[in-house]
Amino acid sequence: MAALHLKVMGGFAAVLPTGQPVEISGKKKRALFTYLALHTDNKPTREKLSVSCGATGAKSSTERPPPGAAGA
Repeated sequence: MAALHLKVMGGFAAVLPTGQPVEISGKKKRALFTYLALHTDNKPTREKLSVSCGATGAKSSTERPPPGAAGA
């Protein structure tokens, strides 16, 4: 398994031993990646991961019908 240097304080960075940066875009993806990197001793459930990464299960505003729409 390849090693990876992970910086999570004062910004986020993931760098391979060769010095090549690894692009991980999006706050939720970075949060998930960080959580998994810090908790290598166990296998978290989907529920635990979704709670840890801030997923609420609620639809986003882009998924909701506009106010006054049928069924809103």
